[in-house]
Amino acid sequence: MKMIVNSAGRSPKNPRAVNPGRAARVTVASAGAAMNYWILFGLLLLPFCGQGQVDTQSEKIVLPLSIVQGRPVFELLIAGQGPFRFVFDTGKMGREITTDQMVASRFDFKKVDSLVMGDPTGRNVLELPVVIIPALSVGHLTLSHVRAAINPRSLPGINGVAGLSLFGDYLVTLDLGSQRLVLEKGELGPVDGQQILAYESMRGIPKVKIRIGNEGTEAVLDSGNSRTDISVPKLLAGRITFSGPVMAAGLARTMFNQMEIQQAKIKGNLEIGTNIFAQPMISFPAFGEEADLGGGFLKHFSLTFDQKNHRVRFVRID
Repeated sequence: MKMIVNSAGRSPKNPRAVNPGRAARVTVASAGAAMNYWILFGLLLLPFCGQGQVDTQSEKIVLPLSIVQGRPVFELLIAGQGPFRFVFDTGKMGREITTDQMVASRFDFKKVDSLVMGDPTGRNVLELPVVIIPALSVGHLTLSHVRAAINPRSLPGINGVAGLSLFGDYLVTLDLGSQRLVLEKGELGPVDGQQILAYESMRGIPKVKIRIGNEGTEAVLDSGNSRTDISVPKLLAGRITFSGPVMAAGLARTMFNQMEIQQAKIKGNLEIGTNIFAQPMISFPAFGEEADLGGGFLKHFSLTFDQKNHRVRFVRID
């Protein structure tokens, strides 16, 4: 589950750090205009498209998604009550989901643990209580004894954040273009370096090898990041050749830190498997130590995650 409060969700330097969600505002100035992006607070809720469905022939669980300012949101039941709205964030680290104070108060869950939330700077972290949810349901699937961190700073209308680890026993297909999340049993085929790639799991966050220009690097797949499509660390940006001027893109803030963001088009391609994107715009620096592929980039694919074998399939849909 995600530990940082902006961008990719890597942990702070504190080894216990886990972030239950994002809580940052980013102001970006581009082409002479200012654009405000809310990372956790104040999202504009779009009409939601209903509860989960079960494909009776294949027994897939098909969950409709509402895309809220670039973030996928689905519905679930807690202890048979709800529905509650959760962001599905592949950049969220750890086992815990996060819930808001309203959910915690409604069910009177008892604290069993605590965790620390922060951004990668490791400064000004917050300690949050952890509770056990006895039953959480999506479609016909019920999960028992789910760990949840209580975040007092959740955004209006959203009850929590869940990462891939919530569905660790299932193939998970995230299709932002079709606005659906699919759960099913099974495994992906072997890694072929084309559509099916191996990934490293950073406590639940998938990290794959990519190439930006002439530089090979690793990038996290971060559906919860709607701020930037592609962001890279400062050191990597210094080795990339750009095709045009580097432009100031505004000030990025978390609850704990802030930094200036820059943008530029690269001279060359971004390659992930056999998928090639010519001269994309990248942002830097990223808040973490890895490149970050946000929801705006991931919408080009239907992504299937095999968490048992640490494989991910990229099917281009545009």
